[in-house]
Amino acid sequence: MRKMLFALLLASLCYTQAVHAAPDYRAINSDAVQAHILPRLAKLQSATRAFADAAKPGCGEREALRRGWQQAMLAWQGVQHLRFGPVLLFNRYQRFAYWPDPRNSIPRQMNELFASGKLPDFHAGSIAVQGMGALERVLFDGKETAKLEDDAFRCQWLQAATENLAGMAKDINDDWGKGRNYAQQFVAAKGDLVVYAGPEEATLDLFKALHAAVELVADHKLNRPMGKSLREQKPMAAEYWRSGMSGAAIAANIAAARELFAAMAAKVPDRALAADLSKRFDDLASRTAALHLEDALADPSARPGLEKLRADLLAVKSMLAEKLAPTLEIPVGFNALDGD
Repeated sequence: MRKMLFALLLASLCYTQAVHAAPDYRAINSDAVQAHILPRLAKLQSATRAFADAAKPGCGEREALRRGWQQAMLAWQGVQHLRFGPVLLFNRYQRFAYWPDPRNSIPRQMNELFASGKLPDFHAGSIAVQGMGALERVLFDGKETAKLEDDAFRCQWLQAATENLAGMAKDINDDWGKGRNYAQQFVAAKGDLVVYAGPEEATLDLFKALHAAVELVADHKLNRPMGKSLREQKPMAAEYWRSGMSGAAIAANIAAARELFAAMAAKVPDRALAADLSKRFDDLASRTAALHLEDALADPSARPGLEKLRADLLAVKSMLAEKLAPTLEIPVGFNALDGD
């Protein structure tokens, strides 16, 4: 009897130690870099290069340009949550996509730009006249697109703007790769470019990226156009309403979050929690894959489904902060979208 009790006690002790084992931060960081970050950045470089190449022959091939924008935009959505490292250098993040635009700066400054006939300084100039939002307006707004075909300066701007995106994507990818070797320094948590005291601080940035991906969709990309009720909906507050790609952008965000968590999940000490979150991310990815937000907002019968999606996203956001962060021994005294 005593031997049986001792065996049970030993088994219980081993289980407790396994559950509360310290996270392997360096392994988490390495897996996330290799399985998620580097492939996504390579895809962004490829998509933006193809978009810029589509603009080179001239600006009359409207459908080719639109397809190029769509693929580049979706590739950007796949890294939009990675708010640390080389993407922050030289204000690259805001230059890639300025949204939300609460003061309607993009239309106003684009009108001023085209009236001036002078190309902007993409490095030091306004972020409102470059990036995905400005390009969407020119390529998907009927009046603006018509002007594009007859205005040599607008075509010149579009070629310069797409080349600017391709250049930034290449620089970010090079910085993470062999150019400046940020990936290796991130995993090692030491080097000229990183300011981490240890690998756990790099894991904190990954956690913040995961949390930000869910928060951005729940609190902004859905909440802004949905409003509190059907009467308070604001469809034009959606991220890419002109192109009808707001739902596709959300799907890309959730797919990226799912992939990032999958890269981290194997090293999460609480295995039951990892399985639960994996299942929830799978469900969210499945439900958003075919989301056409503009159509859903226009259909009152779709409102309950959108509200359920928003509620489930908020539930996952809470689980990340209240359950995943503690099991990873990560402090949560931050707003993921602040970049703190």
